[in-house]
Amino acid sequence: APAPAPAPTSTSSSPDPVPTQMDPRTELEADIAEVNRLIGLSQRAPVTAHLQAFLETLRQRKAALAPVEPAKPVAVTRVAPELTIPWVDLKNFSWTQENGFVEIYLELANVGTVPTEHVHVTVQANAIGAVVEGLEGKNYRFTQNPLCHPIDPAASLYRVRPNRIYFKLKKAKESEYWDSVQMRADRFSEALKKEKYDYSDPSKGLMDLMKNLYESGDDEMKRTIAKAWTESREQKNP
Repeated sequence: APAPAPAPTSTSSSPDPVPTQMDPRTELEADIAEVNRLIGLSQRAPVTAHLQAFLETLRQRKAALAPVEPAKPVAVTRVAPELTIPWVDLKNFSWTQENGFVEIYLELANVGTVPTEHVHVTVQANAIGAVVEGLEGKNYRFTQNPLCHPIDPAASLYRVRPNRIYFKLKKAKESEYWDSVQMRADRFSEALKKEKYDYSDPSKGLMDLMKNLYESGDDEMKRTIAKAWTESREQKNP
């Protein structure tokens, strides 16, 4: 008699795992944290204004969501919070203009004691800035962006003194009179009004805003946006 045929083996495979998605409230909280981080990195007044407007929109959308039912208490292990160094924005300085130059005196006690690798000064055609890290337990930052008028970075200079940072900025047009160091808000308000973003969808609005900042920013801004975007994707797709 012929041998019985072997029983058929199963060839079915387990279905692909379905990617998990965060609930709307968690998505909004992640976007709010991301925008807050970008605001801390921004050194450009128009960029900061866009980010703050978008941040307010995200907060309003979060407030409009139905409250989440409180989760049942679970046992957790308390971890000591990491210590963060506070940031201090430097707003007060003195300045003068003479012989085609603008001179700025930014007073900061003991800045000369900070290692040079922790003092970062930028001089660009339309902006200047300084970041001092770890001075007596604090970080300090200073920015004037955009400047009242363009300058010639190659002919400008800065010096770090024991208790101040000194800028000597060469005017692009020597005879041009400066009525302030930073361009007044009313001079670029019209430019801000021309920028339109779709805030109805938080994710799309954030993408459009970051894309615009990346395309219009300098090399430092491009690196900042690229790093923030990479870290955001890593957090959402561990």
